[in-house]
Amino acid sequence: MISEDSFIRDGDYSILQKVGGEQLRPCRLLSGQRALIEKLSFDPTIAFGKPFGIFEVSSNGKTPTVLSQNESSSDIHQIEHCESKLQQNDNISLDSSVNDQKQSMTADDIAKLKAEGLSTENLVSKLVNGNSSFKDRSQFSKEKYVRKMTKKHSGKVMISRPNIRLLCQSYFYKDPERLAHLRLDQLALLVQFLNIHSCGCNIFVYENTLGLLGAAVMERLDNQGNCIFLHRGDWPQSIPCIDAMNNRNQNNFLPLRITTLLQPDLLKDEEEADQQKIQRRQNLTSQEEMQNNSTINCDDINELEEDTSLQNMLERRVKRREKEKRALNLLSKNSINGDELLNEGELDGILLAGRTFDPVDVLKQVIDGLRLSGSVVVYSPIKQHILKAWNFLRSTNSFIDMQIQEQFCRTHQVLPNQTHPLMQQTVTGGYILSAIKILSSEN
Repeated sequence: MISEDSFIRDGDYSILQKVGGEQLRPCRLLSGQRALIEKLSFDPTIAFGKPFGIFEVSSNGKTPTVLSQNESSSDIHQIEHCESKLQQNDNISLDSSVNDQKQSMTADDIAKLKAEGLSTENLVSKLVNGNSSFKDRSQFSKEKYVRKMTKKHSGKVMISRPNIRLLCQSYFYKDPERLAHLRLDQLALLVQFLNIHSCGCNIFVYENTLGLLGAAVMERLDNQGNCIFLHRGDWPQSIPCIDAMNNRNQNNFLPLRITTLLQPDLLKDEEEADQQKIQRRQNLTSQEEMQNNSTINCDDINELEEDTSLQNMLERRVKRREKEKRALNLLSKNSINGDELLNEGELDGILLAGRTFDPVDVLKQVIDGLRLSGSVVVYSPIKQHILKAWNFLRSTNSFIDMQIQEQFCRTHQVLPNQTHPLMQQTVTGGYILSAIKILSSEN
């Protein structure tokens, strides 16, 4: 049985990619709001209720608005090899006078054909036939020309279900610095070192990677266990990756403010302050009802709206405090069978990643909440932060199997007689520190 998550729904996030293009864009698809990917604009309304896949955008002389699901998955490959049987020649023999007038079709002709709803395959075929120098090209040049024209005039877009791999590639190719230069292979290594399993693990996360690591942890937990997400400010911000995963059940996602971690007593003060606000508002309301008549005017409507907004804000604060209390309980140490030597918390792993904070400051606050055999994983593109965390863990005499790794990855183009590394790419990332907690030798 196909699950509901396999279908495109209104208000959900999806990954858009133009067929033949390189850009990956996370986008929230809304009814009546146009989506844009590489200058291709369309209305996604007709795609709602259909499974993820390849769709073709038809223009009919206007801005693309209609989507029809593409049934063939091999049509692009057929276009690339439509002229593969032509005789192979050398490009050096091409005459320059022929190249100056190699294309008989003008831009107006191409626009007219697109307005008539001509498919990409037929349009590329006409461009090939209209190119007077195409037959004199080499086999490699022919295939390159077909790929270029297909990419330029393609009206096909792939709508994919969001996952960690696509999100990491999307933001890394766009701006790797926002992800602290965290590549996909390093992300997989971080999750492996954490040893996360969907059997009730409790993971503490503090990161500056757009919520990518938090989303990866929640996906691996599979709605079991808890993810304690430390953040600045009153509410988690700049976490588009967590929002893009369309996780409707976030009971195991426990946001924790830094101020609450440092001063847990603030929760009681906030609760008392909210109770005073409610009591003061109720007193004012009762007094106004006794003084005013039963007629409703504009001021009364505004007061009702203020009461509703205040009530919603207070409800959000109550839910936030409940989750923060759960997070603090997991971070606290508990003795086992009354033995103070075996006192430990309920954390199964600590994951820190970023470039704008010192991981030692965070480790000092949460390291006591880690249970025995728990894992500590730290990622940073700055070597000094990793070395300081190494020295701190080593000074506690409570960790073994401490490793510092630097992963090197280089992408290659693999083609016959054309295999070489890509000219523009980021080959270096950050440093990874991993360790496992044991009973301290001092005890």
